[in-house]
Amino acid sequence: MAKSKAAVFVGAGKPLELWDFDLPNLEAGELLVRMNVTGICGTDVHRWHNTKTPTPMIFGHENVGIIEEIGKGGVNDAVGNELFEGDRVVFGGRMPCGRCYICTVAQEPTSCERGLSYGASASTERPFLRGGFANYVHLVQHAKITKIPDEISIEKAILAVIGNRTLIQGFEKIGGIQAGDTVVIQGSGPIGLAALIQAKLAGAMNLIIIGAPQKRLEVARQIGAKEIVSIEELRDPDKRIIRVMELTEGNGADLVVEASGGPTAVEEGIRMTRVGGKYLIIGQATDYGPMAINPYHIARKQLRVFGSWAAQPVHLYRALRSMEKFDFPMNRLVTHRFTLAEATKGLESVEKLNSIIAVIEQ
Repeated sequence: MAKSKAAVFVGAGKPLELWDFDLPNLEAGELLVRMNVTGICGTDVHRWHNTKTPTPMIFGHENVGIIEEIGKGGVNDAVGNELFEGDRVVFGGRMPCGRCYICTVAQEPTSCERGLSYGASASTERPFLRGGFANYVHLVQHAKITKIPDEISIEKAILAVIGNRTLIQGFEKIGGIQAGDTVVIQGSGPIGLAALIQAKLAGAMNLIIIGAPQKRLEVARQIGAKEIVSIEELRDPDKRIIRVMELTEGNGADLVVEASGGPTAVEEGIRMTRVGGKYLIIGQATDYGPMAINPYHIARKQLRVFGSWAAQPVHLYRALRSMEKFDFPMNRLVTHRFTLAEATKGLESVEKLNSIIAVIEQ
């Protein structure tokens, strides 16, 4: 029987192990996707070190691949395109059940707790190949994937699924960005850079990004950040707040986006937001427990505070289309590429902030 190799998480902090998995016999409506590129996310690093992460697990929830085989009956993608063997496709990790209260009544399917989560659930039952750190991924019936338009490169497709889809959902939740808005972005990693890209495409004019290391901030400036604020140079949060107020004529930002994943950033960001402004929390993918927030600032400034989690297929489709308007050398963003056998090195690179964006390429 044909096999697929996968880099498997076997315990907190341990090197990923290369295992062999049998390729599945597909049932109706299922897909076998040969992986091309998989993003190495900061969330993967958190799971790698978390003692509560179940084993064995195949990481990888930001995926681009090619359809190898389709089960009986055929499959359409998330926006209705009929899929064929050889099609290039992109997909994230969360596959909501579509039947629970959260999916049907609350209509927040990205928060579904019953669906299958590719790249974030243990490979203890079918489908075993359920993460992008593998030669192949087995997508079961009703999995939400999107065909990549012919005019979109693989590099832009991976950029769409790394962060940009998430920001498109987040900006939709807050009612969009107005032309000329001042936007502050907390965090200069892949999510922060995606926020910068999407805010620029939406017409924001005064873009300020806060983060580190310097090489990421320089890329942010090249993309379109008007001002950069280094947390290595301004280590005191109060000084960063003062700096942002100086850069916004004492008013604060129309929108502040928390994209750092640092829980203490929330109180800081709220204080950077103007009266009547919006604060979007999008980077908190790990539960760090309670943090001090002064609700006085929210009430006094009459802020609108939003949370957004992952993205729906429609947002991935829009992210793909948005990449047609994004003209930037991809090698300045995707800076580190690893083989499947080097997956542990890839996690270490992301943890040490060596990369702008790191991927496993096959």
